[in-house]
Amino acid sequence: MSEPTRQLAAIVIADAVGYSNLIQADEAGTRARFNELAESIFEPLLAQHRGRLIKTMGDAFLITFTSAVAAVNFAADIQRILPVHQSQWAKDHRIRFRIGINLGEVIVEGDDVRGDGVNVATGLEAMAEPGGVLISGSIFDQVHRRMDQVAFEDTGLQDVPKYPDPVPVYQVLLAPTIVDQNVPSTPKSARWQVVFGLGVLVIIAGAALWTLQPWN
Repeated sequence: MSEPTRQLAAIVIADAVGYSNLIQADEAGTRARFNELAESIFEPLLAQHRGRLIKTMGDAFLITFTSAVAAVNFAADIQRILPVHQSQWAKDHRIRFRIGINLGEVIVEGDDVRGDGVNVATGLEAMAEPGGVLISGSIFDQVHRRMDQVAFEDTGLQDVPKYPDPVPVYQVLLAPTIVDQNVPSTPKSARWQVVFGLGVLVIIAGAALWTLQPWN
């Protein structure tokens, strides 16, 4: 058996919400729908974004990426596509996921990974809303200037389960109204002041031109 190695990775944990209740209500149907989502959505998007599925943990996926941007794009695509794919399913059959993403060092042992990097991603997933994505500050630092399809909301330092120290946490906004929240918008009153000032200048210039009448 090879010796464990350490490497930096973007770790994604995606966990199905309320899976045990769905199993109790309809075990065979729930497993079939879960497998369909894995094969028709997760696997193609993993290939597209060049992620590596480390393992499936019952109702959750442990995935790693060499790129933080690819990890966030993958998670955003998952959460956008899942509701569309399941729109024709009965509401009590739909499966939603919480996703947590962290950039950190992991210990690689064969086909498995472990360590604090994984623990933080797992804790973020547990804190996320159904259908939502939470990322750590280490991921945010790598991606927030390089992505224009999502925005990020700073939720501050959070006590993350399975990790001893507070972690800067950001929520990924999948349908942002302002893509770059670090750029302040111009207040409406200020915009009207600019428009009014330009209008006054045009009137003054027109009056001066009429007075001088250079065409005569």
